[in-house]
Amino acid sequence: MVRSASFYYEARSTQIFLRQLTFIVVGLLSMTGIGFLFDYRWSRKIAVFAGIGTLLMLFAVAILSVITGGTVRALFGDSVQPSELAKLVLIIYLAVWLEAKQDVIRDFNWGFLSISVLLGVVGIMILLQPDISAAITVVFLGLLMYFLGGAQPLHILLAFAMVAFMVWVMISFNPLNIDRITQFTIALDNIQEASYHVQRSLEAFSSATLFGKGLGESEIKFTGLPVPHTDSIFAVIVEETGLVGGISLMLGYLVILWRGMLISHRAPDFLGKLIA
Repeated sequence: MVRSASFYYEARSTQIFLRQLTFIVVGLLSMTGIGFLFDYRWSRKIAVFAGIGTLLMLFAVAILSVITGGTVRALFGDSVQPSELAKLVLIIYLAVWLEAKQDVIRDFNWGFLSISVLLGVVGIMILLQPDISAAITVVFLGLLMYFLGGAQPLHILLAFAMVAFMVWVMISFNPLNIDRITQFTIALDNIQEASYHVQRSLEAFSSATLFGKGLGESEIKFTGLPVPHTDSIFAVIVEETGLVGGISLMLGYLVILWRGMLISHRAPDFLGKLIA
């Protein structure tokens, strides 16, 4: 699908496809190697070092963003995006931390305030890039881990209230975010007044049949659909594979979720349950 969706780039199409193929191969090899050779209990030994390393990279990106006055989200020629790494490292670090702090996790000072400071520091450094969606994702992951670790429901509600207030402040003082929210609400009321991106995506959805037009037969990718190989790739998938293909893809993600929950349920200890 990446090959098909990026075909409109002509000369770069093969380059984009091979790059994604490389990522898949490296990912599968890494997953297999880690699965067979790495005992997840080693996370207790590396969590702190991984956390510090990730924080340093986030700090470096934040400083570069402030100095340049622009948007900087990656290091080493866009090959390393610390905010994405932070999602994985945060899960591992919090799993180790929550396991070690089970006796105080429900305490306001040692539980709620401690995790609030940690998530606040990470979230602010990501916001400085700026990347609001990644910051919200990381904070949400942290709060979910906190909840699964046994936090008091009142503390969770308080944390979500604080996050909601911060998100409201960030949106209110950023014209671009206000415009995005406005476009979203307008689209809900009248799709004809939605943004160009939304309209083109919906055009791809509406033109698809039950089984689609066939692989490589998408038309919308050639007629103005923004970034069809990344942000709009689902629209291309549905246009080419139809309702069946789109639903199958979503079911695939649900299978991954189900397998993760099953692994968590069968994990022999609390650390394994949280990491899963």
